[in-house]
Amino acid sequence: MSNSKTKKNNKAKTPPPKPQTKTLPKVIVIVVGVVLIVTVLYFGGYIPHFHSGNTNQPNFVAPTTITWGSFTEISNQNFAGPGQENIYFVSWIGCPIGASLSWSLNYTFSHYQGVTNVRTEGHYSDPHENGSAANLPGLLFMDSFSYNQNGIKISFYPVYMYNETLFGYANNNTPIPSSNLVSAGLSVVNSSVPPGISSLVYKYTNLVDVSISPYQPSAFLGTPHHMNTVLVITGDFGTYMLNGPIFSPTSLSGVSYQTLENAQSNGFSGYSNIASAASEINSIISK
Repeated sequence: MSNSKTKKNNKAKTPPPKPQTKTLPKVIVIVVGVVLIVTVLYFGGYIPHFHSGNTNQPNFVAPTTITWGSFTEISNQNFAGPGQENIYFVSWIGCPIGASLSWSLNYTFSHYQGVTNVRTEGHYSDPHENGSAANLPGLLFMDSFSYNQNGIKISFYPVYMYNETLFGYANNNTPIPSSNLVSAGLSVVNSSVPPGISSLVYKYTNLVDVSISPYQPSAFLGTPHHMNTVLVITGDFGTYMLNGPIFSPTSLSGVSYQTLENAQSNGFSGYSNIASAASEINSIISK
């Protein structure tokens, strides 16, 4: 009898079932909810699409010089995201090149792209520029905007580095020493555009020579050295940069911005350089 009781007592007792935790299901619900919210915001356009992806150009070779005043393909990457395009207008308020280019950009959006939500303000370039490059009429883009064209979301981002007279920041006129203009301009670019774009802007203004004499990076062409105006367009076709004037800015010398605003309604009759440049810009956007 005692041996039987001992065997019964030595049998392993089945542990009671552990209560099921509710933590894991809660975590799953939270994760799924966050994913759904992010997905809705992403495809609804509320989250910027700064995805970089390869285009169908496996043999692309980055240029070792950049053509001054013409669009150059600088990457086979799409830094906007599949089926999207981003346009970055990097300039400064008093830049003569930026002033002249602003008219062609604005005409591209209104005439070719049919955009109606562009806000601009008339202004003049740096009055201290040499000769006929001073006081050129231009447009300031007041904010970024997006629109849809043939199923593609296109977003435009204006970035102004310096103020009208170059020696201060665009956003608050804080003075900038002449020896720090390049680095100060780059800091604005780095804080305003995605890393892939800022790296390309740095490369093709500070490291890669332009195709005109004296054959050096464009940030060091002027005196004092400073970041110059560039236009970057990126999409499924790759990434293109316009570095330098698409037409001579001084061709607008002595013209008021009110005159050019009126001329835009007539297709810039009498200002074929503006209309021609707009057509060239549109050809890149519409690739």
